Amino acid sequence: MGASSWSYREKYRGDIASTLEALRSEVFEQSPYRADGDTLEDVWGDEEFMGTIGTHSILDIYRLVAPETPRGCLCYHNNMRPLTEDELMAAFECPRPTLATFREAEEAGRLPHDGRWNGCCVVIYKNGQPDEVAFWGISGD
Repeated sequence: MGASSWSYREKYRGDIASTLEALRSEVFEQSPYRADGDTLEDVWGDEEFMGTIGTHSILDIYRLVAPETPRGCLCYHNNMRPLTEDELMAAFECPRPTLATFREAEEAGRLPHDGRWNGCCVVIYKNGQPDEVAFWGISGD
């Protein structure tokens, strides 16, 4: 099937973890895996499927890790990582991106990626308050 990129924006739910959980629930409810009677935990528990095929969506992500989590090791997969302060400044030139600055960075190709089977995220601000979380990543081989 090859690698594919995916991205989502979800209304902020108090913190990134709660927002990620809500988004995965929404995506899972509309997925073919739900129709098969599986739970999201069933999908995640199928190591062969998750390690070779995956869902090519946010459903491939089942851990939220700290921004400073080391990357580049074999154990680093199926993770969502918020951007570091340095990455925020490099991508958006500010620590609190708005939807406009997010779209500009996305279109200019400045969003960092952690490689296949991982994702990154950032809180998007509106009028100085958290409004949405943008999630993006790559699944597949």
